[in-house]
Amino acid sequence: MASIDDQLPADRADVFRAHDLPEAIDALSLVDWWQLPEIPKAPGTRRFTVDAARTVSGYHLLVGLDTWSEDPGAMVVHVIDVWADRWPSAN
Repeated sequence: MASIDDQLPADRADVFRAHDLPEAIDALSLVDWWQLPEIPKAPGTRRFTVDAARTVSGYHLLVGLDTWSEDPGAMVVHVIDVWADRWPSAN
């Protein structure tokens, strides 16, 4: 498992954290995202995909419900996979 800093050069990592991640977190908070049927499921987690992001080609957030939170809808991001310059499906 690689950190954002391991996946991107320092200047791009900072821009990614400042622009793309807040937008993803906002998107997750707008709807009952956990219940959407089109979001791929894994045991205890779901993958939130952003294709053609602002600062990178795309990224995945592996998100799970936060069982320790007092808020029943709280989520935690376990893994962030970033594709800096080329999305996997691109030729």
